[in-house]
Amino acid sequence: MAAVLKTPDVKIFFDPGLSLAPRRYGLPPHPVEMEAASQLREKILLEVEDADIVTISHYHRDHYTPPYESKFEHTTENTFLEIYSGKTILAKDYTHSINYNQRKRAYVLFKKLSDKVKEIVFADNREYIIGETRIEAFLSPHGAEDSKLGWVLGFLVKVYNKPVVMYLPDVQGPISQNVLKKVLEIKPHLLVVGGPPTYLSGTKVKQKDVLKGLQNLKTLVHELKREGRQIVISHHLLRDKEWTEILSQYGIEESNVKLYSDILNKKFTGLEAYRDILYEVEKPSSKYLQWIQGK
Repeated sequence: MAAVLKTPDVKIFFDPGLSLAPRRYGLPPHPVEMEAASQLREKILLEVEDADIVTISHYHRDHYTPPYESKFEHTTENTFLEIYSGKTILAKDYTHSINYNQRKRAYVLFKKLSDKVKEIVFADNREYIIGETRIEAFLSPHGAEDSKLGWVLGFLVKVYNKPVVMYLPDVQGPISQNVLKKVLEIKPHLLVVGGPPTYLSGTKVKQKDVLKGLQNLKTLVHELKREGRQIVISHHLLRDKEWTEILSQYGIEESNVKLYSDILNKKFTGLEAYRDILYEVEKPSSKYLQWIQGK
């Protein structure tokens, strides 16, 4: 869900991270996915150079850059320094409303960053103001209200007191009625929202929660369109091969939503969702498989 926003006052980089699923359909990432990750990491590093503010909505590895070498995040042991050094970081406070694994990751990250950054702001329910740009960080459940993963930060950016962009990572629809209510009250010009994890329905995420996320997403799309606003769907929903059909079943026309690829005028390629097909089309070499699986 990494995204860049420039205002007259500041350049904000939301969650500059990426991560490939170590296993999908029982398979490790395909070489095509690895190449895409390499290109995206380079793009992140270029875009972050002149960013003033970097956010960490939470400490899942697709939302922040960890301080170690990893194939799946396409990092060296120093990549995190290229991302965060000299920046103001608006981060989720890792001392509360978050699970143990994320708390541990955050502690290690900030210990290694030490004095390398300009400023670390634990931004839960706080505002950060630069000129006429106001960044409001607010707590949102990581999916359902009772999620064991804890809470994440959502961000609302106002310019000249106008709600320009709302960035809602990992709210999964949103599932939360409180998050839905907040968006409908604010009616941002552009909403970027993490869609429901339909591919995890009934396994890692309760089916009733996924269905609620879809229903709430339908409400958002219809209400924001009526107000002349735009909505960008990203993240979990796009890991499902059938995402367009699922939206259609819920009365959401694909033409009423956008993807990052639409904004960039590029073709959408849901690589992880099609990992099994990538393996059928071009089976990786045994040497590659040994390397990616650490053997």
